[in-house]
Amino acid sequence: MVRLMPLARTEDTSGTQTAAAPGLPDAVRRLIEGSMQWAGAELVLARAEAAGILRRFAAAAGVAVLAVSLTLVALVILAQAAVAALANVLASPAYAGLAVGLGLILSVVLLAFLAWRLLSLPAVRPASPVLRWITGASARGKQHL
Repeated sequence: MVRLMPLARTEDTSGTQTAAAPGLPDAVRRLIEGSMQWAGAELVLARAEAAGILRRFAAAAGVAVLAVSLTLVALVILAQAAVAALANVLASPAYAGLAVGLGLILSVVLLAFLAWRLLSLPAVRPASPVLRWITGASARGKQHL
């Protein structure tokens, strides 16, 4: 035989006694509601962080395209000027063009090495636990890849 516990009684302002809601189910309901609000807030934070990251990458890509195009224009002009200046010193425009071309190739190699080093820097750890979980970043900032 199952025996139910009696409900707690409360007295309202009119003086009559009414049965109060059970404490544990109400606490579980509030816990579930709070958990749902927390999960919703974490998703909003993760979306905001992801949107910020995407905006930053889009802006960086636009600046990089502009920088590369202006660099190519400037490099062609400077290379022509360097060949014209070195043609008298090296006794031939061909030797001057070869010297300028080798200098430009060396510059490209050094810049590629610099870009590789910059890309190998550690990533910034996201603030949101949800985004950390999605990206695989642990509590110490390392990535599980």
